Amino acid sequence: MGRRMSKEERGIRLIAAALFLAVVTWAFLPGTRVWIVTIGGVVLVAGTAALVFVIRNARQPTRIPPIFPMPAHPASGPPVATKLEAANLTHEAVLAALRRLDWFQFEKVVAAIYHCHGDSVERLGGAHPDGGVDLIVTAKSGRFVVQCKHWCKWTVGVKNIRELLGTLATSGIPKGVFVTMRGYSDEARDLGVKHGLVLLDENQLAELIVGLGPAHEAEVLALLNDQRKFCPKCETEMVLRTAKRGAKAGKQFWGCPNYPRCDGTLEAEPV
Repeated sequence: MGRRMSKEERGIRLIAAALFLAVVTWAFLPGTRVWIVTIGGVVLVAGTAALVFVIRNARQPTRIPPIFPMPAHPASGPPVATKLEAANLTHEAVLAALRRLDWFQFEKVVAAIYHCHGDSVERLGGAHPDGGVDLIVTAKSGRFVVQCKHWCKWTVGVKNIRELLGTLATSGIPKGVFVTMRGYSDEARDLGVKHGLVLLDENQLAELIVGLGPAHEAEVLALLNDQRKFCPKCETEMVLRTAKRGAKAGKQFWGCPNYPRCDGTLEAEPV
């Protein structure tokens, strides 16, 4: 038996036969020449279009869809972190969530912790703090001032402790609490303890959140899981922008959508 022809070979033979038939018809049947020219033109246009299509597709690599669908992140901000739930409310998970916050969210979380303990909280922080006071808490044991510093890279120095002591003297409130992430220098801690200040770092703050219990943890979890940014001046939800000029040109930041009426900003990454 002879070898079977491939599809390409059959196609070539078919085209050759068609051309031979067209040549014979053109030579011996002059009346059909108009039809041959018309059909030839249609075939030429169709062939050219097919050739362009093949060339364009050959230049573009084939895009293979992923086996698992990729998560869709909002265009206005960075990828959303893993949601913190009561089931995975561990010390390490809370620490990671606290470090993702900006300084304004950090103030809100600290206020919520005191609120969950049944205390009355007055927020005075934001972009216009009242004499360096972020929170004034009224508890059963009395009133005290809370200073919040969401510093993940820097330790609180003695200068910051002296500023809080000056605020207490001015306000007439004898008790003060300092809350930060990284911790305190030895000199700052010694001065704070000497004047009866309560000094909290990220580990102590995480322990307070883990110990809230089911009845109160939802309020704090809602703040830790909220990926939105709110303007510290007008509380409007912010949008992610890119600086076009100045020393930070090309870097992203959170800006108030009410600009220029409100010029509130937040850094895109925590300090």
